[in-house]
Amino acid sequence: MVKKMRFFLLDLTAGSVWGVCVLDIAWSFAGRIETIGHEIEPDGSIADSPSTRSDQVFIEPISSITQLRNKEGDMMDECAPKCQMPQGRRHAAGEDPEKRSQILNGAWKIFAQQGFDAASMNNICKAAGVSKGTIYVYFSDKQELLVALVTERRQKFLQEITSLLASHGSTQDRLLATALALGRLMTSDDVVRVQRMVIAVAERMPDLGRQFYDAGAQHFLGLMSNWLCAETQAGRLWTPDPVIAAQHFAELASAGIWRRRLFGHALDAPTHDAIDHVAQEAVRVFIAAYGPHHRPPAPR
Repeated sequence: MVKKMRFFLLDLTAGSVWGVCVLDIAWSFAGRIETIGHEIEPDGSIADSPSTRSDQVFIEPISSITQLRNKEGDMMDECAPKCQMPQGRRHAAGEDPEKRSQILNGAWKIFAQQGFDAASMNNICKAAGVSKGTIYVYFSDKQELLVALVTERRQKFLQEITSLLASHGSTQDRLLATALALGRLMTSDDVVRVQRMVIAVAERMPDLGRQFYDAGAQHFLGLMSNWLCAETQAGRLWTPDPVIAAQHFAELASAGIWRRRLFGHALDAPTHDAIDHVAQEAVRVFIAAYGPHHRPPAPR
């Protein structure tokens, strides 16, 4: 039991100066401690249910971090054969994609039902069907969970936008397809709900607001500005400042439909026809402002 417990503690804190220091302090003052006896789940996290053993074990005091690291190496070698899992089945702690997705899905349910402030890590654990020890292996707090949710959804959206911008067709066709996708996303229930959550706490938690913007809007604007720059170099558009042009495009694609949703003036998402009308007008105005006819004549 001593070896199992030591291996688990070191495995959780390996490579962490903070973890090593905590163990150094704890072991230096330990005389006899009761064995907690928690079992280790396959993904490396702590299960909630303790084992039936409650016998006492003696842990030798360790007076320095160097001694702790030396002992860590010895114990790792000694315990390794007992802790090996079949190849291809075991994920390192915090790196199982299915478990991570399970936690994120549970977090989204709680955020959607209770909002960010009222949501608790305990409720998220219950909704996700994981132990509290498991969730903290993957995420340190609910702020990190919310940012991870935004990042995950952003990746799916950016994949769609990248495909649309790289598709065949004229520049206007690709702009229209992108404007339609952006209009649908910006006015969807999920995005509006998350935006409201972040706005509600942004004054108290400005770092969350910055992380939210960087994880979502900033990535889209970067992708869009790069594409506009390439179109300008190809002579199909004229955007002297692609970053500003990308911001103009995003505003045009959501004009009149996004803010009404955000502030509750429109309770339901706009119809396909409404989004299509806004997208058509967005492309018309954008081409009028940034079309190739604005390109200055080449010097003679």
